[in-house]
Amino acid sequence: GSKPDSAKTENGKKNGPLIAIIVAAIILIVVTPLVVFGVGLYKLNWEDKYTMQVAETLPYPAAIAGSQIVSFSEWKESIDTLKHFFDKQEEYGMITPDQRPLDEEIEKDELDRLIKKQILIKDAKSRGITVTQEEIDKKFDEEILPQAQNGIEDVETTLDDLYGWTVDDFKKFVIEEMIYREKLAEELNEELDTMTKASADEVLQKALSGEDFGQLAAQYGEDGTAATGGDLGTFEEGVMVPEFDEAVFKNAPVGEVYPELVKTQFGYHIMKVEEIIEPEGEDGVRQASAKHILISTNIDKYLDDQIEDIKIFKFVTE
Repeated sequence: GSKPDSAKTENGKKNGPLIAIIVAAIILIVVTPLVVFGVGLYKLNWEDKYTMQVAETLPYPAAIAGSQIVSFSEWKESIDTLKHFFDKQEEYGMITPDQRPLDEEIEKDELDRLIKKQILIKDAKSRGITVTQEEIDKKFDEEILPQAQNGIEDVETTLDDLYGWTVDDFKKFVIEEMIYREKLAEELNEELDTMTKASADEVLQKALSGEDFGQLAAQYGEDGTAATGGDLGTFEEGVMVPEFDEAVFKNAPVGEVYPELVKTQFGYHIMKVEEIIEPEGEDGVRQASAKHILISTNIDKYLDDQIEDIKIFKFVTE
């Protein structure tokens, strides 16, 4: 049996092939299961504890957007949270089973949301925007905590019950992104305003050219009135924000689309006053019934534009 000894001769010069074989074996042992795990995660929907531990240790991508990766474990955690949330909504009778989104919809929407989140954070960081733990804690303490009657216990109970989250989870998944959004929106203020105004102007031109106002509101409106064709109902003078109020009660032709955009803190409004009701007594207040289409200044449009220019690979949803 001289063969084993020959590997030791000449100060290990002949060990090269052996090392190569060991390395190859390690690659085979380590990498092949990874390939199998990949198939397991993507094709077979393995979700056992062991598989998820591997997914968390090795950053399997659920999607790649440009240079950004959405990890499988983050996506999985995110959809589990939402499914838990809808389970609870059903349990409490807040929604009926047929109002619950399908699992496939949740999975697709969450992947899209996480892609957008990655693009948001990358864009923000490229502009030197950072978010510190102090800022996250401060926002939680100032904006979330005061909403809870019994303080932190209420928040903990609600988060755990509805989402299966801790307060730290909530800070990580929600508040951090909120602050990035706010800071980027501030940075992009003029750019966002220009984009929003251009979008609103396109809708205004459609309305002025005689397209159905209610249908335009349903298609383009970005507030709760979109569902009712932009209907604001009847309201008294002095109730709406000043710029809107003035346009309605002082400038607008009745029964026609107002020929200009009305800018408020909410964004740009396309507006149509249906009727002005004069008061009956001397102390009465004028009323109006009107419709509007709100095109809001929001960072999602900007992010959607960014996403359109990026090559995206999705590995987990159709």
